[in-house]
Amino acid sequence: MKVERVAPVVAILLIVVGILSTLHVQSLQEKADGNYIKINGNEFIVSEFTESCSEKEIETSAGETYTGISLSEMINLSGIKNPGEYKYEIIGADGYSKIVEWNHIKKGIFSIGEKETIFSDLPKQFWVKDVAEIKVI
Repeated sequence: MKVERVAPVVAILLIVVGILSTLHVQSLQEKADGNYIKINGNEFIVSEFTESCSEKEIETSAGETYTGISLSEMINLSGIKNPGEYKYEIIGADGYSKIVEWNHIKKGIFSIGEKETIFSDLPKQFWVKDVAEIKVI
């Protein structure tokens, strides 16, 4: 008899846990798909940078021209003290990451539309698409 009473309670608990898990995963996915970027552990809305950072045009060694906002200004606005003393790991939403030094950050841009970092002095394998996070190392 007790098993007959416990089984529906367990089933209801499993359903509630499933619903809550689904809601949590959806909220994380929306944040990842959204217009957010995490820099040094703090989340920023990308549009905040577009209002505060200057637009910059760079030409790559292959002769291609790209436009975006200054990556160094983004780092400076994020509140990192003495940014030139660190390296930066740029991480894409898919987990792809590259580590770059400050002198490369100063020559780089952040393309808003693709959420991509582009560097005039580094090969394309250092460019990260769909940037989710920039860690200070």
